[in-house]
Amino acid sequence: MPTMSLASTSIFTIAVRTYAKDHQQTMRSTSVAASSHRSSAEYVVAQRWKEPAVPMTRYAPYSRNSSGSRKQTRTGVRVAYIPTINRLPVEVLSRIFMHAMGQGSDKPYAGGYFSAQMTSLVIASVCRLWRSLAVDLPFLWQRFCMRLCQDGAHYKIARLFLERTKGLGIYVQYSEDSRYACPEREGCPCALGFILQNIGQVKGLDLNHVEPSTLEPLARMLAGAAPSLIEFSVHNLENPSREVFRSLSSLCQTPTIRKIHWALPAFPDKVHWSSVTTLSLFDCPVDPHAFLHTLASAPALRSLEIEMISIESKIAMAVTPYGRDVLHLALEDLCLFGDGPQDALMWALHLPHLRHLYLDTRTDHLEDDLMDWPCQDMEVFYAFLSRLTGLREFSIYDGGDRFDGEALLEVIALPSLQRLEYLDISDIADHVPVAVIEKLEPGDGNRTPVLLPHLKTLILNDCEPTNGLIARMLLARHTYRYPLRHSNFHCTRGQFVPGPYGRWCYENPWLDTDLAVFELLKQAGWSIGCNVEDRRRETIDFAHAQISRMQS
Repeated sequence: MPTMSLASTSIFTIAVRTYAKDHQQTMRSTSVAASSHRSSAEYVVAQRWKEPAVPMTRYAPYSRNSSGSRKQTRTGVRVAYIPTINRLPVEVLSRIFMHAMGQGSDKPYAGGYFSAQMTSLVIASVCRLWRSLAVDLPFLWQRFCMRLCQDGAHYKIARLFLERTKGLGIYVQYSEDSRYACPEREGCPCALGFILQNIGQVKGLDLNHVEPSTLEPLARMLAGAAPSLIEFSVHNLENPSREVFRSLSSLCQTPTIRKIHWALPAFPDKVHWSSVTTLSLFDCPVDPHAFLHTLASAPALRSLEIEMISIESKIAMAVTPYGRDVLHLALEDLCLFGDGPQDALMWALHLPHLRHLYLDTRTDHLEDDLMDWPCQDMEVFYAFLSRLTGLREFSIYDGGDRFDGEALLEVIALPSLQRLEYLDISDIADHVPVAVIEKLEPGDGNRTPVLLPHLKTLILNDCEPTNGLIARMLLARHTYRYPLRHSNFHCTRGQFVPGPYGRWCYENPWLDTDLAVFELLKQAGWSIGCNVEDRRRETIDFAHAQISRMQS
């Protein structure tokens, strides 16, 4: 939905033309947020916003005294011409405003970067008709950011935003991050007061870089104090107390909660799991038992990001009551960060409808933790993947020491993964063997069927120089009309040779024929990356060693 900010980086300007001769009015620069003027012609009453099935065409604004063009009907009666843009539903007009402001779903709160120069939304160079329509669009005013101010100005503007939502609820982000020029702590606390006073209408609450002392009022709130809360996000708090943990967790007890982004050291123990569809847990690693308990308690969960800690497999299976078949039919996206072996987790999970799987190591891992990542017994890992019959995207950013070239060959040959559309192998133990490229190359029909025939995007790092094999594979996929159109390869170096300006560098692993094929495919609409990995430290160390030998 469109997003506004009480602290946006600059004044948003929307220049919209109606292209209607009957509405050629003088363009006026009007500050929407600075005035509480109600629309003189509210084309849609508040109740109609709650009933999207009601057709909106006959409520589109137009002038009866139009002097514009007219069209002849079958009965010979001429009717006033209504421009197409004036006949659009208000939902579409709302999207037009959102697009003009450059806001997208990836940034739900405009003005995420706070500074002293930021101001609230201003719509300038818009005619009276479109200004009235903008003021009367509740979705335009639902999302905004707040921070500490000096004179209560944010409270007044927030009240104006709240009035214009027509009771549809608000999504508020609150931050005290000093990096974005927030005032000192003795500033006006009207933002937090506004949130507490209107907690019943808050559908989304994002607490970003908030100090623990600010959250004490929330600690006194009982479970269910936010009956309309749908989205809750909290992160970057400094050493919050146990009482703060408990109070924030109680906000997730409302039956309406759907999305939770939790970046605190303690796991939320009070959550209405049965209604949660999206869960992101950071800075609070969990063990396999807590992970499986979460899945069993959240049958509607569709997207999950989580950090895992590893415990010895036999101990893990002894303490979990779920056994092998932990079946979850709703989960579609799983992003798993971990270290050490995850055999217990992989052994128990059964996710037949999982479509996106992303595996990576935790940022604070030690080198010893990667020895058995992702599984100590790779057969357990293969069995886990073989149960993912609905998988379409598979990414493994760091394969540790267990996921090597042979493991990659086993993975791409699994029958359950033959409908993969996206494969990203960013880092494995050794290198991508030539056999992987050979098995991905389609033949003339007399050879073994090609693997991963539905692949659309292929990303492989640590490839060996293949003397044109990669280019031939891509060209064959193009010739036989396979859907692959996006690829990226990083090849290991050849010999270390003197380069330009007296520098040592690795020789180019790509042949001229490779580059020619890549250029041909790019002209056919392909996206191909063939960058050589830049290991500056390794290059410099090797160069110094070579120079020392020559000097000696």
